[in-house]
Amino acid sequence: PAQKFVGTIDWNMSRYGVTFKATKYGSVLIPGNTNANAGLDYRSGAHTLLDLEGRVELPYNTALAVGWNNLTDEYPN
Repeated sequence: PAQKFVGTIDWNMSRYGVTFKATKYGSVLIPGNTNANAGLDYRSGAHTLLDLEGRVELPYNTALAVGWNNLTDEYPN
């Protein structure tokens, strides 16, 4: 894509933390199957993917994190 924007929010309190990330991808040109038929070209359209992660600090200098990538289960065309 010609454009890609990423925004992140990271929150921590004591042993707990949450990270939220949004990634916006610009439209991409998908070429047709032959050079002679440019009429089959199309654009994928812009899409935004959302990711979420929760974490907790554990004893012995370890941590446990659980996340979910692409919360809306949306993919470019």
